[in-house]
Parts: sequence; C-alpha cells; structure tokens
Amino acid sequence: MAEAITALRQQIARIRAIPGMIERIAPEAVKAVDAELKRTIAAGESADGKKWKPTKDGQAPLKDAASAIDVEIVSHSQLGTVIAATLHGPEARHHFGWVKGGIARPILPIKGLPDAIATKITKALEREFHKTMGGA
Repeated sequence: MAEAITALRQQIARIRAIPGMIERIAPEAVKAVDAELKRTIAAGESADGKKWKPTKDGQAPLKDAASAIDVEIVSHSQLGTVIAATLHGPEARHHFGWVKGGIARPILPIKGLPDAIATKITKALEREFHKTMGGA
C-alpha cells in the first residue's frame, strides 16, 4: 500500500510539472527558430519556403539578412512565454517591400507558423513531455 501511495504522489508531482514545460523548452525553441530562419535566408526564400525574386542584376538578394534577426524569449503578461523574432536595419524595409522597386522579400513568417518551425518546437515539447512524465 505504501508503494502505491508513493507512486501516486510521484505521478501527481509529474502532472503538476506539465505547466512549466513551455518555459523549460523555450531556450531550445529559440535556437530552433533562429536556425530555421537563418536556413531560409541562406536559401534565398521566405520563412514559408517561397523563393525571393533575384536582384536586377540576377544576384541572390539579402545575403546578410541573417545578421538582422534577433530571436529571444519574451515574457508576456497575458500570453506567458513568447518567442519573438525581430528584424532590424534595412532588411526590415525589404521584408515589406518598402524599398526602391517595391519588391517584398519576406524574411520573418507573415501568416502563421511555418511547418518547419512548428515541427521543431513540437518535437522539443514531446521530448520534454516524455521526460516530465518519466518516459525517457
């Protein structure tokens, strides 16, 4: 009987640890988001995989855009832990097409979370859930 009570208490403790999973995986998620955004920039495409239009002389645009991105954990009073990706410098104008020529070359996700980023965050959450629940 004592073993059953101990096991039940351990299970309750694991269940109570579930709400903290987001905070525990946030650093890993930041690295995943940053890496994925830098991968798409290196490929010359938007976060959702659409190729950017080449420059007038046929070159790949925004080669240095990866240095214009900051990805960080932000605490939000109503949303909790949030991962924010910020674009700064002239690259931000290119993102919206607010440059000479008006060609938008989106760098950050515009509509929803791209599948590649969502998959990486989901995998991190699954690993943390199994760890939290005593699975591995």
